[in-house]
Amino acid sequence: MKKSFKIILVSLIAGIILLLSLLTKWYLKDKEILSQCPDYKEINQELKKFKGIGPGMVDIPLLINCLNSIVIYKNLEKDVFKYRIFDFKNNYDIAYFNNLNKYKVLGIFLYVINENSEKKYVMDYRIFMDGKLKELSYEDGSIFYRYRKINTQTGEVLVYKNIIEIPESDNVIFSQLESQE
Repeated sequence: MKKSFKIILVSLIAGIILLLSLLTKWYLKDKEILSQCPDYKEINQELKKFKGIGPGMVDIPLLINCLNSIVIYKNLEKDVFKYRIFDFKNNYDIAYFNNLNKYKVLGIFLYVINENSEKKYVMDYRIFMDGKLKELSYEDGSIFYRYRKINTQTGEVLVYKNIIEIPESDNVIFSQLESQE
């Protein structure tokens, strides 16, 4: 009985040490990602409003990337997209996607293929264009702006409905993203 108690106690202590090391690693990863942002303190305060997001939270690691005031993170809501791109400066979601291969950063630009839900419904959303937030609406996927090029310094977003309307220089990048699984 004494021997099995010792084995259980040692296993429990080893498990606690492993858990603490993982939490520390996730905390440091989140802090490192956020430190890349000039607006680190402001974004950190905003992130803490969301359940489980931000340095020091005891949740799974959620931050993927931070580019000025643009943050890419794992979505906690169930039955929706896995990842979100959020603009904290203008306070809105830029894009949603399920595969990390659907975004790419080149210089100051972030390219993303925004995923559409299979559901047919009216949805209004905002995009920061021409120096202000513009309201866009669609009733089905036929007018959905799938391709988004985001200037991470200004927050300006260019949107395209289909690949053929994208300028050639950006078309190559979006074509590469489309071909990745």
